[in-house]
Amino acid sequence: MDTMTFREAVRKRPGMYIGDVDNASGGNHVVFELVANVLDQFLAGSATRCEITLEGFNLTISDDGPGLSFRAQSDHGAVSQAEYSLENAHFGATAHGHAPHVHLVFNGVGLAVVNALCSEFKVVSRDGMYAWSHAYEMGIPRGKATEVEDKGSSGTRIVLRLDEEIFQCPPDPAALHSILHEKSHLFPGFEILFNGSRFLERHGLMSLAKCLCQGEAQPFLWHREEHSDFLIDLALAGSGSTPLVSQSWVNGSLTQLGGSHQIALDRAVKRAGWVPLVSLVHVIMLQPEFAGPTKDRLSAPSLEGPLEAAFFNALVKKSA
Repeated sequence: MDTMTFREAVRKRPGMYIGDVDNASGGNHVVFELVANVLDQFLAGSATRCEITLEGFNLTISDDGPGLSFRAQSDHGAVSQAEYSLENAHFGATAHGHAPHVHLVFNGVGLAVVNALCSEFKVVSRDGMYAWSHAYEMGIPRGKATEVEDKGSSGTRIVLRLDEEIFQCPPDPAALHSILHEKSHLFPGFEILFNGSRFLERHGLMSLAKCLCQGEAQPFLWHREEHSDFLIDLALAGSGSTPLVSQSWVNGSLTQLGGSHQIALDRAVKRAGWVPLVSLVHVIMLQPEFAGPTKDRLSAPSLEGPLEAAFFNALVKKSA
């Protein structure tokens, strides 16, 4: 019995990787995966923006990051690191063990999955000195990666067409517009251009909290702080007997059921004697082994103490 290749497995059961391909959510997942790759570079200090153009099943995304590693040889053979990542699955926390590492939806899948699900996939990548171009059809390379004349500043441009034999519906521009706008609050300073709209939130969750409170709630707290194991972005607004809005995220993914970071925050505000009307918290785990999908809840009891201390110290500074 012949064993399916990774590419064949993805195309045979796409729902295992990106969810429902009978509606727009599967195509939306592809967009989020590509944006999350650029966000990893942003958090590493090597990218500032991405630009997305969507028209039906056709998608173009470009960034100003360091480019894909076409010049570096993969540890898995003679192909470059870039080619290996475009054609093969990775089963660790990240493809190269890098951190921070984020997801905009419940799970990340890697470039090889996206590539396999596209009838056409072309990448042009520049590292500031060299430029490379490579094209695929349904995840199969069309020839070899070639060096091209498009040199200059670094960055990557991916042009793809989702395979209509797999996707029954194209991505939903309205849903993407709304979600990308929300996500821009989680990564202050990162610029997202989507079909002519521009999302750039310099003040992170503070902007979202003020919007939810219509800018009138007092007291107000916005605090960002990086520790050895995590980075926190906290926004609290207003005061009352019961919270109106309480939302939390981990590494870019919404944790609808809260978890360790929400428990830590609840303890901290209780100690401080504050019941905020709006409570927003985003925690980025900085170690790659803890940077994977969290589903609907963060379960990291060992972090509850350090997180509570960080939150309480922020509240103490605010009241001082």
